[in-house]
Amino acid sequence: MGASLAELTRFRENLGKVVGQPTTLRPFVCEGSPLDSDVFIVGYNPATKMDGDWWRFWKEDYGYQKSEWFREYSAQRGAMSKTRAKIEDIVNTLSDVNVLEANIDARPSAKKSEYPKPVTGPFDHVLRACQPKVIIAHGADAVKHLQNWKPNGTLIECKHFIYVGRERTAEIIAETRQALMASTGG
Repeated sequence: MGASLAELTRFRENLGKVVGQPTTLRPFVCEGSPLDSDVFIVGYNPATKMDGDWWRFWKEDYGYQKSEWFREYSAQRGAMSKTRAKIEDIVNTLSDVNVLEANIDARPSAKKSEYPKPVTGPFDHVLRACQPKVIIAHGADAVKHLQNWKPNGTLIECKHFIYVGRERTAEIIAETRQALMASTGG
């Protein structure tokens, strides 16, 4: 059962209070309602700064339009980063699952050193609102930040995606499917 329009509107209003409207932060991307996301993929921060307002990809009766965001991301960036390629590989393989992609710090920057201390308020807000069943955390900072979340679901920990090969990717996908089955009693 998906989130109602009222729930989606309330989510948008509350998130707008946290990140601002308009915003250059990237609190997450997903296709459809973030409230229906059973799986989160979480890293440190977005590496690519996008031109314009993040909210332009939000549709009131739908949620976030990742497909539209991705078109513009590709046009602005050109070639996909290794991290983005890994995320897309996982999301495409889990095509029957609602996946939300986020970072513990929503401020875009090509270098982590620009933001050595993460600002996690937007992420923590989205996490509390959406309550995913599984989180795939890549990178030491994301893994560390999510340790207290473990009692709420399955936390799959791994190195930053630039260091994750095909074998570990297949394991992550299998672990995700197994955790989702267990969460539904299947």
